Amino acid sequence: MKRKLFLMLGGVAASMTAIPAMAASCAKKETHKNKDEDKTTTQLVTMLEENKKAKDEPVDKKSSAQYQDMSDIDLTTFKLTIVEPLTEDNIGEHNHNKQVFINTFKGETKIIGKSTGKSIGKSTGKPWEGPTIATMILPDKISLVNADKPLYFNKKDNSAKGSGFITVVKDTNGYLAKFRLFKYDKGGNHKVSTAVYSMYIK
Repeated sequence: MKRKLFLMLGGVAASMTAIPAMAASCAKKETHKNKDEDKTTTQLVTMLEENKKAKDEPVDKKSSAQYQDMSDIDLTTFKLTIVEPLTEDNIGEHNHNKQVFINTFKGETKIIGKSTGKSIGKSTGKPWEGPTIATMILPDKISLVNADKPLYFNKKDNSAKGSGFITVVKDTNGYLAKFRLFKYDKGGNHKVSTAVYSMYIK
C-alpha cells in the first residue's frame, strides 16, 4: 500500500512540475505570435494633390492605357508586413533616384530591394531576384506603379505593362514611396490612377 501511495504521489508531483513548463511553452509561442502580428500593419496610404492627371487621358501615345479616377478604393485595406528593414545597403538606385521594385505576381505583392547579380562588373540581376523587404496585401486587381512613368514597354513585342520601379525618398519618418494605382487588362487597356499616392516603408 505504501509503495502504491508513493507512486501515486510521484505521478502527482511530476504532473505539477510539468504545468509550469507547459505554461512557459505556451507563453513563448504566444510571444512569437504577437511579434509576427506586430510586423503586419494597416498601411497608411495617402492620396496626394500633386501631379494629378485628367480622367481618360492617355498614359502614353504608344499604348491604349488611360488614366482613371480610383478615389473610391478603400485605402485602409492596404496592409504591409516588414521582412527586413529598408536600408542604404539594400535599396536600389536608378538615375540617382533611390528605388524599390514592387512586384505583384499571382496575387502576391512583394517590395523588393536591390538585385546584386554581377557579370563583368555590371549588375545583371533581375529586379524580382533582390531581397524581399516587405510583403503587401492590396485591394483586388490593384498593383502599384511608378508615379511619373507608370508603363514600361516589352522590347520583344512592344506591349505595355505596369512599371513597378517605385522612387523612394528618405526623411525623418523613414522611406517615403510615391506611386499610382494600376489595373491590368489583358487587351492592353490598362487603367492608371489619376492621383499619386504615398506611403512609408518602415
